[in-house]
Amino acid sequence: MCHQGVSPVILRALIPVLCALLTAVPVAASAAQSIAFVDVQRILQESSAGKIARDLLEQSTKRLRNQLDQQRQELEDLQKQYETQRSLLKPDAREKLERDIVEKQMALRQALQQSQVELQNRDAEFTASILDELKPIISKLAKERGIDVVMEKGESGLLYAAERLDLTDVVLKRYDASKQKK
Repeated sequence: MCHQGVSPVILRALIPVLCALLTAVPVAASAAQSIAFVDVQRILQESSAGKIARDLLEQSTKRLRNQLDQQRQELEDLQKQYETQRSLLKPDAREKLERDIVEKQMALRQALQQSQVELQNRDAEFTASILDELKPIISKLAKERGIDVVMEKGESGLLYAAERLDLTDVVLKRYDASKQKK
């Protein structure tokens, strides 16, 4: 045993561990350099395909809103009729009008729910379609730049990343260019 602190046996055992740790630090650092991110929400907002999808969604929203407004107006007209004629109507006619009002209320609620589901589904379809078109563009860009991992800015929980790791501008340009070729 060495009297000055660490025995030669322990020292010989520690040398490979220290070497492994010292070589692992550069490997970890290089792995961190091969990560990038893309702001998909920004691409959905700013790309030509995203703008077209948003316009189509707005058209659907207006169409559905007009249908709902028409149903709402019919219900209001029926309620006004009931209020003005309630005391003049025979019990049978009054009950029928009350049933009609309840049915129109239920139909309006159901139409509103169906409209919301339809709009959510269309939005999800547009988003999924654009994401499917983005994947090969992102994959090709990552390979060109030697990037191992590309994260989505919003969904990944990314709290901070240097701007140099942001591929959004390049992906957006390539995506719009690919849509113009078609």
